[in-house]
Amino acid sequence: MLFPISGAHISPIYLVVIGFLIGILGGFFGVGGSFIAGPALRAVGLDWNFAVGTDLAHIVGKSVVAAKRHRALAMSILNSVWIMAVGTIGARKSARSSFKC
Repeated sequence: MLFPISGAHISPIYLVVIGFLIGILGGFFGVGGSFIAGPALRAVGLDWNFAVGTDLAHIVGKSVVAAKRHRALAMSILNSVWIMAVGTIGARKSARSSFKC
């Protein structure tokens, strides 16, 4: 299968098998599996830029689905989200100001 933007030829069978194995290993280790997907895509000849971009797109997609699912099940705590967002912005500003000499 040709991926025109990257110019890579990757077998669809390889993608299915690797996707299955990443799902199994990710579930076994309790992680998302992106740390396995990047090297697996690189091993077949995809440049790092495209492998990392593919991982990021995968992570964003899963995060959106998970957020919608948690919201539908009333499991999201929006107060915590706001606290984390404010804390992240504050940490970024303080880190940026600490490097100004």
